[in-house]
Amino acid sequence: AFVFVFHGEVSVSRSESSVVLGDLTYDYQALKAPVATGMMLQIQSFILTNTPFGPFLRRVLLNDNGLHILRELAKQIPYVPPLHFPLRRLSSESHSWHQQAATEEKEKEGDIMNLLKAITNKEDSQEQEYFSESRVMAYHRAYLSSTSGNEKDEMNTPTKVMERTLNALEGEDGLQNKFKMFVSINKEDVLKQAKESSLRYAEGKPLSILDGVPIAVKDMIQVKGYQMKDGSASHEDVTVAQTDDPSVSNLRQLGAIIMGTTTMTEGGVTPLGYCAAEKGPFNAWDTDYYSGGSSSGSAVAVALGITPITIGFDGGGSIRIPAAFNGVAGLATTFGRVGFESRLGSTMIKCGPIAATVDDTAIGYVAMGSAGPDHFYGEMYGSDGVPPMHLKDFPLKSTKDMKTLAGVRVGVFSEHFNDGDENVVKACQTMVDQLKSLGASVVPVAFPNLGWFRLAHAIKISTEFALAWDTSMGDKVAGSLLEANTRITAALGSTVSAKEAMAAEKLRRYAFNLITEMFKNDVDVIATPTLPILPPKIPTDALLTGESNVPLVIDMMKYIF
Repeated sequence: AFVFVFHGEVSVSRSESSVVLGDLTYDYQALKAPVATGMMLQIQSFILTNTPFGPFLRRVLLNDNGLHILRELAKQIPYVPPLHFPLRRLSSESHSWHQQAATEEKEKEGDIMNLLKAITNKEDSQEQEYFSESRVMAYHRAYLSSTSGNEKDEMNTPTKVMERTLNALEGEDGLQNKFKMFVSINKEDVLKQAKESSLRYAEGKPLSILDGVPIAVKDMIQVKGYQMKDGSASHEDVTVAQTDDPSVSNLRQLGAIIMGTTTMTEGGVTPLGYCAAEKGPFNAWDTDYYSGGSSSGSAVAVALGITPITIGFDGGGSIRIPAAFNGVAGLATTFGRVGFESRLGSTMIKCGPIAATVDDTAIGYVAMGSAGPDHFYGEMYGSDGVPPMHLKDFPLKSTKDMKTLAGVRVGVFSEHFNDGDENVVKACQTMVDQLKSLGASVVPVAFPNLGWFRLAHAIKISTEFALAWDTSMGDKVAGSLLEANTRITAALGSTVSAKEAMAAEKLRRYAFNLITEMFKNDVDVIATPTLPILPPKIPTDALLTGESNVPLVIDMMKYIF
């Protein structure tokens, strides 16, 4: 008879550790895992997820990449509690400062929500000065001009602009067919919103500078009238949403036109960016290359000029990576900063904007809104609640008039910073030099056990993927519709033991406290590249099946933790 021997976790010694917690030696190493596309990926996925050998092989993969080291490190901090939700509460003094900044009069440029609504008056001589590099303001100024009576300017109403935008997307030669950045657009609804916005401008009553501006939303965030498919063919039958996520409704209330949902990698499980179910998207600069993900379509839509702001989620670089690969701006906000409901159970996800410029990123950030006192994040934060949004000290009028950065401390971990493609490092060093020229000081910093904390982050997010796709993996029909890489990722996450998951959470607490103290005592900001590499080419076989490439994925996430 055949006897199957299960390969379990590596034992951890009570007395010795192969790695010392707090060691500042730069220890970033590549992970080991098979790389596959096409038929080989399908075979690999079948063996790892559908055969009796699967659990054994998955355990071998995890062991070969040193998961036991996380337990070794965790045993060195027996009295450090695990950290599940990485939410940092401000001191009473800091909280009061933010509260005050958000409630100052708009003339002091503190109450940004009032500012977004107030600078819509074309008679305001100051209006042209605000957000001078913003594409949102370009839309707003064009819409204001549409009421001038000039025949040429009449082509700049929200309705006319959205008609041209939709026409550019449609057809065999349209942008959508080439780049595949949208999952769904309700053309009738978009034009209805545009007509309502045009009437408000005609009456001289736009709701804000966002009135009539197209906004797109990642396909895992709830939008009224749309299915939320998570980038998966297994979700084709999900019900149409009856309400907006708070991050969406806040923008809608300011008059923004919600264009539709954008393509993402299935379930957000890979930062490569390609979704096999949607056969895209592709990099905005060259369709032979990956767009980055998982908020891939959101970044491509911005880079192509379809919309100046999109809403994304980020748990392991899903806003930052596609923004960088497509040459736009992206902000993964602090955990719990922006209130949202979709995927609220994650301990990783942050909601934030991908935008054409830094000005637009700032507009999107404050417009999405912070979590209210009754929101889960507000309740978790405590009696004072999450501080309201503001842009205190943000250069609202022009970066050219930016105040000196004297006194600002920029932390740079040199070994980490320089561990990337020379072209990437050179470009990022130029930016650090620019900060220095404005008066900032560069402070050398180091972070211990960085490679192992990276692994702890990867393990935590893989377990969340495993839970998110648990029912689909267990359903014969739904499971067969999942991408091969998604099945492998979810299966690996389900193979992680409770001890390893808890060890990762203890290390998260340790790292969280280290970073907090670093910001409290040593630096005001830490500068790193977003990615260590330029966008990789998409393998031909991956166009049909996707790609499983853990070494590349983890390398892409080098600066994300």
